[in-house]
Amino acid sequence: DPFTHKVLGYDEVDMSKVIGELGYHTERVTEPSEVVLALKRAFSANQAGMPAYIEFICSQFPVYGGWVGK
Repeated sequence: DPFTHKVLGYDEVDMSKVIGELGYHTERVTEPSEVVLALKRAFSANQAGMPAYIEFICSQFPVYGGWVGK
């Protein structure tokens, strides 16, 4: 949401680290070339009985619709 982004940037909160502390296999993907390998590792973790979480950073700055700020 716009307020959260103003307070905390995407680089200040790494949800993959937070969720990793719960025992999940986690990864933070920042480049499109990393997506396929991250998914393969997540599926391998699932097959081993471990839940997986992948955080995809799609844009440095969020893009909001025209309704924001009106």
